[in-house]
Amino acid sequence: MFIQIEDPSEAPLPPEQVRFRALDVKPYPDGGRVKLTFEVTPFQSAPDLGVEVYDQSGQTVATLVVIGVNTNKLELTAHLRPRDPANLYNLKVSLKYEDLGQVDLLERSFSTAIAEAPDDG
Repeated sequence: MFIQIEDPSEAPLPPEQVRFRALDVKPYPDGGRVKLTFEVTPFQSAPDLGVEVYDQSGQTVATLVVIGVNTNKLELTAHLRPRDPANLYNLKVSLKYEDLGQVDLLERSFSTAIAEAPDDG
C-alpha cells in the first residue's frame, strides 16, 4: 500500500523516534484540576502515555495512564488530590512502548495560584 504524504514532517515515525511536540498546562480556577494538552509526532504504532503530578514535597497528587494513544493530539484533565497549599506542582509526562520502554520524557513546573478557566472549545 502506498500512502502519499505532502508534508514529510507528518510522516508516521517508528516507535524509537516518537517524541512530544507540545505540552500545554492550564490550571482550572478551582485550583484542584489542570487541563493537559499533548501533541506528539505522528506514529506507526500507538505509544502509551504516562502522567505524574507531584506537590512541592514530592508527594504524588495525580497519576494518569493512557494505554495505546490513538491520536497525536490529546487533552486530559488531572484532578489534584490533595491540593498543595503553596499551589506549586511538578509534572512528568512520558511516552513509552512495552518493548522499548520510555522514548520521551517532559518535565514542567506549574502553579495553580492565578488560574484562568481553560477554553473547552
